[in-house]
Amino acid sequence: MNTESIDGEGKSTPYPQRLTGACLHCSLRALCIPDHLPIDLIEQLAAFVHNIGPLHKGETLIRAGEPFRAVYAIRSGLLKSSVFGESNAEHVAEFLLPGELIGLDAIAAARHITQVTVLDTAVVCRVPYEQLLTLSRRVPGLERRLLRILSAEISHEEWFMALEGAENRVASFLIGFGAKMEVRGYSAVEFTLKMTRRDIASHLRIAPETLSRVLKVFQERGLISIKGKKIHLLDRFELETRCSHPAGG
Repeated sequence: MNTESIDGEGKSTPYPQRLTGACLHCSLRALCIPDHLPIDLIEQLAAFVHNIGPLHKGETLIRAGEPFRAVYAIRSGLLKSSVFGESNAEHVAEFLLPGELIGLDAIAAARHITQVTVLDTAVVCRVPYEQLLTLSRRVPGLERRLLRILSAEISHEEWFMALEGAENRVASFLIGFGAKMEVRGYSAVEFTLKMTRRDIASHLRIAPETLSRVLKVFQERGLISIKGKKIHLLDRFELETRCSHPAGG
């Protein structure tokens, strides 16, 4: 397992490849580039985007505390962002899928707050922040896009923290992950969870044993079926009902 970060200070970035024009043809463009951005500006953006990868399971893309120099857009794979407490206990803040941006939470402090680790073989696009900032000043839609993404992340975290009860949090996670898959052209009710249950439990702020118990209860009630890491949401409506009321609904 690689214990050094890929974008650490003084470290070279492995597998760099300039992607001139690639943003224009990327299948995930709609997820990370504003609608109606002129082609010439997309090409300008692509001119300073670099492809990094493949990155393998266990590699660290960003280490907490590192100077903030770039944001990343995930092209493929699965990553997680984590924060560590005083006892070095890990809390998984987020699971990151293709099309999502990494690093915006570091803008204010100019240092990365979270550590980002690869969970499943990934390829990411590295975008130097200073150049992105310069371009965003010329393109109001791009700046609004970045601010909207950051605002949505904060709002979701506040809403999720208000959810009471393990069952509500597990239901919210399953529905939310399915929704993310649907946006990417996959099924919202049948998907594979490639992260470990320990990481999922950490993200939900519950014990791994509690997560296993809740999943078993959901199966017994006919809400879901599980085969290994594959999940099938059998009663999406009931699961949505459970996570629609932050006060424990």
